[in-house]
Amino acid sequence: MYRCLDEVKQTIHPCKTYQGKVPENGIDFLGYCIGGKAEDKPKNTLNLAWKTIANHLTKIQRLYEQGASPECIAGYVTRWLRWEKRRNHRIRASGHAGI
Repeated sequence: MYRCLDEVKQTIHPCKTYQGKVPENGIDFLGYCIGGKAEDKPKNTLNLAWKTIANHLTKIQRLYEQGASPECIAGYVTRWLRWEKRRNHRIRASGHAGI
């Protein structure tokens, strides 16, 4: 853990140094679920958090309710998928995808 923090030039606050076991359902952090286990995925993985997906779907629903055109909604979905793909690729390429 300290190696990963050093790479991104971060430190641990002195009062928050407890390192415990990762809960069964993982830990949500910055839009991703770290650890946890899904039936179709290994236990120690990095996946989109359910809250991230729920927020995305809520945004689509709001755009629809506000009368956004199908092209506008499709553009939002395209940009969101591009963001997720790039971010996911960068994390996995850095070697921090597994715990």
